[in-house]
Amino acid sequence: MTVIGNNIALSLGMVGALSIVRFRTAIKDSRDTVYIFWTIIVGICCGVGDYLVACVGSIVTFAVLLVLGFIRSDNRMLIIIRASRNRQSVIQAHMCPAL
Repeated sequence: MTVIGNNIALSLGMVGALSIVRFRTAIKDSRDTVYIFWTIIVGICCGVGDYLVACVGSIVTFAVLLVLGFIRSDNRMLIIIRASRNRQSVIQAHMCPAL
């Protein structure tokens, strides 16, 4: 918002760039979305000549992504079991005792 200010042409250009990214890119991870928006914002900041906002924003974004990269959830598993339908309750009782 600091970079765009009251410039109508720049705001419409950003909406156009974001719409192209949104509909043309298959995003599989939420971090990929952050990287895409990060590069768009830094590009707009540098294009306008606001290098200080681009540098400070990049440092903050990098620090947040670095901290979030160390947080992992090891509780997720994917198990594929092939069995007949009548054994479903027995297998579910062994896999998820809380259910």
